[in-house]
Amino acid sequence: MKKRWLTGITILTMAVGLTACGETAKTTETSDSGSTNSTQEVSSNYDNSSLEGIREGIENDFSDTIQEINEKLEETNSAVGNSYEEYIKNKQLVTDWYTFAISEENALFERTVERSVEYYKLIAVSIDPADYDARDDAMEAFYDDIYNDQMDNFYDEIYDDAMDDVYNTYYDGIVEDGYDVAPYEKWSEESSACYKEWSDSSSSIYKSWSDTSSKLYGYWSAVSSGFYQKNFDVGAIIQQYEEEKSKSESTETKSESTSAEQADSSQIDGIRPEFQEAMDSYEAFFDEYVSFMKEYENASQDDVLGMMDEYTDYLKQYTETMSKMEALDDGDLSTEEALYYAEVTNRISKKLIEVAQ
Repeated sequence: MKKRWLTGITILTMAVGLTACGETAKTTETSDSGSTNSTQEVSSNYDNSSLEGIREGIENDFSDTIQEINEKLEETNSAVGNSYEEYIKNKQLVTDWYTFAISEENALFERTVERSVEYYKLIAVSIDPADYDARDDAMEAFYDDIYNDQMDNFYDEIYDDAMDDVYNTYYDGIVEDGYDVAPYEKWSEESSACYKEWSDSSSSIYKSWSDTSSKLYGYWSAVSSGFYQKNFDVGAIIQQYEEEKSKSESTETKSESTSAEQADSSQIDGIRPEFQEAMDSYEAFFDEYVSFMKEYENASQDDVLGMMDEYTDYLKQYTETMSKMEALDDGDLSTEEALYYAEVTNRISKKLIEVAQ
């Protein structure tokens, strides 16, 4: 079975490229999500009697939620108005849209994870244990249709397009125009608040997407490995995955507190040496990148242009690192490898969020 486990890494790299080129960072501290609405109720009805029905139900749920969020944004933009004065009067509507979008996203992702488990359980009871090809096709269909297509589509539609629309409409549009009509101190305060709210909300949307992507992949990989080993107790597989992940995160926290994180990556049972080396190399690259970006942010204007040569070097290092990863066996990841992949990408994501503050 072919695994496209580099998808998550590629997305992280896209974010890094934007930051390095000096564009506005879109990942900062997360904000709390709010309460929610209609899509969560409407999308609860779907056909869970067949594998195709579950996948179609999830796809429709994504489509409905994305449409609801975008339609709500159109309504919000229309209600706020086009002038700085109207924005000051109606800016709570923008805040309400952030709360709505985050709430809808979180509810969608929670449903998707639950339905993924339903899907795997249906595979276990509906497909002959000896029919590996049919089971493999069903697992691959979920990976392609949901983990790849739907999660990527949500990222593009909401995190990229909708949040960019909000940024361009308000912070870089209406609020920017206020510079000419409002006292500077008041305008500066409003501009900073507008950006911070957008940044916090953008970060929350990204974090929820990233965490859910990691969980969906982790479940899928763990269940795939279980099925391969003739273990069809999906509930037990998921429970074991969560327990191992919890232990791993606890160990990671202790390791970070001693400031010895990744100082000496010893071999971990169940992980191929070449896989661990590639992942450690990838993380080490981003450690250097984060250090570089911190220097970049504090550099004088005269020094910034000179640092672009160093950024070019990072692009070369990235190519070399990705070559190592692509050279790995494209076969099944073990449960331990899936966990290690999730840990490393999660740490990298945290570091990128930190440097983007």
